[in-house]
Amino acid sequence: MNRPGGNLTGVTALSADLTSKRIGLLHDLAPQVTTVAMLLRSSDAALQLEEAQAAGRNAGVRVVGVRAAAIGDFDAAFATAIREGAGALIVSTNIFFYQQPRPLGRARRQI
Repeated sequence: MNRPGGNLTGVTALSADLTSKRIGLLHDLAPQVTTVAMLLRSSDAALQLEEAQAAGRNAGVRVVGVRAAAIGDFDAAFATAIREGAGALIVSTNIFFYQQPRPLGRARRQI
């Protein structure tokens, strides 16, 4: 990717690298939010949550991780986010979440 004009094969999701930018943008858009929940799946939790929490500290925002590994886990994850006082939700870049629009729509009404 650092050699424009060359051949590229494979697939990548660069959005995971933009977690800190997403936190910063959220802070700019909603400066009153002091706690953000980050929806994670077990396989991507550690690195993305670490990056989000570091960005949150820089922006004065607390980032809490909530996990959903299956469709049945969404309600519990959203309840945890609410209990933690989250005023916003950031969804990790795991493809599982992009395949679940209905549960994420419920979060919009709850958080």
